[in-house]
Amino acid sequence: MSSLAAVPQPAVPQSAVPPLLALIERDGEMVVMDNYCRRVSEGENPADIVNSMGVNWWAMRGWIEADPNRMEMAALAKRCLADKMAWDAMKEADNAGVETVEVSRLKIGTKQWMASRLNRKEWGKDGGDSSGGGSGKITIVIGDVMSNAEVIEHG
Repeated sequence: MSSLAAVPQPAVPQSAVPPLLALIERDGEMVVMDNYCRRVSEGENPADIVNSMGVNWWAMRGWIEADPNRMEMAALAKRCLADKMAWDAMKEADNAGVETVEVSRLKIGTKQWMASRLNRKEWGKDGGDSSGGGSGKITIVIGDVMSNAEVIEHG
């Protein structure tokens, strides 16, 4: 029971604690965290993950937040998810067609937005590494790209 000792008692309902303690005792802290983080990094909803383990999301989040090492593991899982979403957005753009462009834009925008929230440093508007030089936005071009095209500016 010592693994929940650092969780402020008002933060976690007492009825939610026993299932979490039983899971930790049965599988061990690292196995629970590894399983949770792997599934988060693959895009599963954290609440759905812990519910499938028979644990209350509130209790699990309190347990994670009570330990800096668990917090760093959870943060890494979110950064991995942000990378996955950004690359999924690129794949969506590559696969967009004339008939699907509007749906693709919605999917791309949603994935970009979520990636920027999960990892602002790498995928946020002001973030990113300096080696890419891009804005982090994806432009979908359907049809032929013309060379030597005239640019008409409206002012």
